[in-house]
Amino acid sequence: MGHLDWIWDAWWRLSDERPHIVSGMSAPMGATLIKSIPGKIPWSVVDHWCSAHGYDDDDRDMMDACIQSMDAIYLDWWAEKNKPRR
Repeated sequence: MGHLDWIWDAWWRLSDERPHIVSGMSAPMGATLIKSIPGKIPWSVVDHWCSAHGYDDDDRDMMDACIQSMDAIYLDWWAEKNKPRR
């Protein structure tokens, strides 16, 4: 087990807490196209996780920075994967 696995594990668990933005449009003949777009994991969720697990302020700051970085990579990947095809 690596020394940063606690952050990786938290990122996976906290991913369920990320907000989703619903975007959509109407199409001809009554169809509706709707897509759920993931957002960033909120700081308040990270703060609550750290409090619940007894992490100190330095650990919380480290986890928050790492989760922000992992989220940026994840959201870039998600956007690329879901680009409209031409």
